[in-house]
Amino acid sequence: MASSSPSRSLRSTRRGFALSSRLLLPLLFLVLGSFVYNLRETVDLNAYMQSVRDTYDASFGAPPSENIKVGMKKKKTELLVNAKMELDEMEKVHRPDHGSFFFGSRSDEITIPDEEEHQRNLINDEVIDIAAEAARCASYDFPYNNRTTRRRLFLGTLLADDSFEVLSAISTEIYNIFHTISFIESNVTHNLSSRSMRFHGNGNERNLYKLYQMYGPKTKVSVDYYSSHMKGGHDLLRDFVQREGNNFRWKMNGMREDDVGVVGDTDETFTRDFLRALQICDIPQLRPNQTCNGPGIRASTFVFESSPECLTKQRRWYHPDAMIGECIDQIGDITKHPYGKREWPPAHMVKDHTVYHGYRGQGHGSGGNFNEYHEEHKFENGHVPYPLYYATDQRMEGGQQFQKKDGSPTGYHCERFLLHNFFESEKDIHQKYLTYGHAWNEAWNKPIWELHEDIALGVDCVNGKYDKAMPFDQIAGSAMPIYYMKELNRVTRHRKWYKIVHDEAEWWKKKQAQHPQNIVVVGENGNVEKALVVDDVKKDEEGDDDDDSEPHPHVYKWEDLEKRYLEDHGTFFFGPHSHQIEIPEDAKYKPELTEEQQKLLNDEEVVPEKEKQRCANYNFGYDGRTTRRRLFLGTLLADDSMEILQAVGLEMFNIFHTVSFIESNVTHNLSPREMRFYDSDKPSQNLYQIYQYFGPKTKVSVDYYSNHMQGGYDLLRDFIQREGNNYRWAFNGMKEDDVAVVGDTDETFTRDFLRALQICDIPQFNSGNDCRSPKIRASTGVFESTPECYTKNRRW
Repeated sequence: MASSSPSRSLRSTRRGFALSSRLLLPLLFLVLGSFVYNLRETVDLNAYMQSVRDTYDASFGAPPSENIKVGMKKKKTELLVNAKMELDEMEKVHRPDHGSFFFGSRSDEITIPDEEEHQRNLINDEVIDIAAEAARCASYDFPYNNRTTRRRLFLGTLLADDSFEVLSAISTEIYNIFHTISFIESNVTHNLSSRSMRFHGNGNERNLYKLYQMYGPKTKVSVDYYSSHMKGGHDLLRDFVQREGNNFRWKMNGMREDDVGVVGDTDETFTRDFLRALQICDIPQLRPNQTCNGPGIRASTFVFESSPECLTKQRRWYHPDAMIGECIDQIGDITKHPYGKREWPPAHMVKDHTVYHGYRGQGHGSGGNFNEYHEEHKFENGHVPYPLYYATDQRMEGGQQFQKKDGSPTGYHCERFLLHNFFESEKDIHQKYLTYGHAWNEAWNKPIWELHEDIALGVDCVNGKYDKAMPFDQIAGSAMPIYYMKELNRVTRHRKWYKIVHDEAEWWKKKQAQHPQNIVVVGENGNVEKALVVDDVKKDEEGDDDDDSEPHPHVYKWEDLEKRYLEDHGTFFFGPHSHQIEIPEDAKYKPELTEEQQKLLNDEEVVPEKEKQRCANYNFGYDGRTTRRRLFLGTLLADDSMEILQAVGLEMFNIFHTVSFIESNVTHNLSPREMRFYDSDKPSQNLYQIYQYFGPKTKVSVDYYSNHMQGGYDLLRDFIQREGNNYRWAFNGMKEDDVAVVGDTDETFTRDFLRALQICDIPQFNSGNDCRSPKIRASTGVFESTPECYTKNRRW
C-alpha cells in the first residue's frame, strides 16, 4: 500500500570552497594495480565516465557471474592476515575531487578462527512456497506472478560508532537475505573531526570478524575505508560522497541491472517480511526497462528510541530506500541515462573531467526539475532520459512509500524498524552530537535530554512516562523486530539505557547545585562559557534613534551588553555602534584620497538632472524625489582582511545609515575561532578602524553571536547568524520605507547603484508591496586575489 513521502531538501545557493589535495591523515598510499580516476583531456562528461568504467573493467574484469568469487584482484583468501591488511595493500578508487576509497576483503574471503564463531537461531524462510508468497505479496497490494527465484539484494551503508547491540538487532532481521552488504568506514566524521577506525588496524580484527559473521554465511559482508581530502562543503555532502563507495563495492561484487540496491544507515532496516517481498513480488518499480524517473521504494517505519521498550507513537520514518539496479550509478547504462550536474564542486572549480557530487543541480533534477538536463541530452529516437541515481539520490530524492494494507495504527505493520540512539554510554551520546552530521559544538555542555527531543523521549520512557511512546508488549501488529522478540534482549538493553540516564542525571544534579540556571553565552575571552540568565533586550518599537545615548566605555563586559537569547539556536550580544564611541585621536582614520576619488565620494547633494540621468542608466524612472532613502547593510564578520574592509568601506563611504556586522566565536562548521573585534582588556584597534571605514555619517556596529544550536548543516548556521542583522536594524530605527542590503564583507553594490537605490523610482520599492518578489540583485564583476585580475565572462 503506497503513500506519498516527503523528500528531505537542504538545497541553497552555495559559495565556492577551496579544494585541498592534502589527506587528513598522514598516510602514504601505495597503489597496487589500483583503479584511479585519472584527469583526462575531454569535454564530454559521459564519455569521460564511460572511460572510467572501461578503466575499471580493465583492472578488475567485467562484472563476475554469481558462481565466481571475484570483484577485486584475488588475494590468498585462506590467510588470516587478510583481516589485518594495511590501507596501502588494498585496492583503491581515487576520486580527485574529494577523496579515496580503500577496498578490503569480503567475509567469504576470510577464514574465521573457531573461537570467534558467532551463532544464532535462524528463521528458516528460504524455501519458496507459492501460496505463502502470494499471500505475502497480497498483504502489500503487490501482484505475484508465481516467480520461483528470488531477486538478489545489495545493501550499502556507512559505518561509524554504532553499537554492536544495534548491529546485532539489524543483522538478525536480515540474516542470510542480502547477497552483499557494503560498509564504508571513514577516518573523520562528517564535520571533519578525526575518529579512530573501529574496523581497521591493530586490535580491531575481532570487531571485523564479528561483523563479517553477523549477517549470515550466505551474505558477502565487506568493510571498506574512505579517506577524505575534501575541503569545504556542508556536513551532509561528506556523507553523500562517502556513500559513493557503496556503489563501487556493489559493482565489484557483480551487481546486475535486475538486482535491487538498498541504501540505509546501520541503525535501520526493512522488516524481514518486506525484504522477502522485494525479492519475489511483482513490484512496478522493480520491473525492467525503467525510465528512472522516481524509481525509489521507501519504508514506512516506526522508531524505537534508545530502548525496545520505547516505541514512539504517531511517528513514521521513511528510510531505508530500495531501487532496481538499472537506475543505480555504476550499475545502470549511462548511454541511456547520462550523468547530470550536481551541487559540488562549485562552478569555479569545475573542469572538463569533473565528476559531480551531492544534490542534483538546478534543472538537473533538483526539486524534480530536469529542464536543463533534457535540453542537454536529446535522443533522436524520442527516448526521454533521466540520470542514474547516486546513493545520495536514492536516500534523499524521495520515492513511493509502502505499508501493509491493514495499516495497523501502532505502525508495526511498517516495513522497517529504526533502532535510534542505542548508545553504550552517556559519553557516546555527547560525542555523536558534538562531531557527526548536524553537529552541535555545545553538546558537552548540555544534559542528554536537552540534546534532542528524541533523546528526551527515551528518558521519559525510563521514567515511566509514556505520553508519546509505548512499551514493547503493547505492540499490536504482525511485524516486530526479531531480535527483540527474545525477552532477555529487551530487558538487557532497557537496563543499560536506565543506567545511562541515571548516571547522567546524577552528574548534572551535582553540576546544577554549583551553577544554577545556566545558559550558554560567549565569555570575556571570546570562548563559550556559562552565565546567569538575563532579560531579553527589548526591540525599539519604531522611529529613528538619532538622539543617541552618551558615549559607551571603550572597554565593556559581556554581561553589560544588550542580549537576545533564542532558545532554539543561540544568543546575540549587541555592542555599541560607532556614534556611541569616542574614537581617540591616535586611532583616527583619515583615508588618503586622490582628487578623482574625492570627487566621486562628494555626491551627497541631490541634483535632479543628474539623478534623472543616473536612473535612466538603469532603466529606472525618476519622479523628482529630493530626499534619499535610508540604506541599512547587514553582513557577517570573520577573517576578511582589513584591506578588503577598507576597499568596500570606501565604495559606500557615508552612504548607509547603518552597517551591521555580526561576529561569531565559531565558524560555520563549528570550528572555534578567536574574536577579532572584541577585546575585554583594552580598546580594540580593529574595532576602532572598522567603525570609521564607512564614514562618520554611518552608524557601524559589531555585534556578537554564540551558537548553541543542535544539528543543522553549515549554511544553516550562516542563516541564523544573519538574523542578528535584522535585530540591529530594528534597534537603529529602521522603518518600512527604508532599504536593506544583505551581503558578505567582500562584496558591495557600486556606489552609483547605491545612489540609484536611494533616489530612483524602482518598482520593488513601491509602497504596498505584496512581498512576492521584492528583491533586487547585483550583477557583479569579480576580482580574483588582486585588482589586476578581473575575471572575464563571469558575473556574481
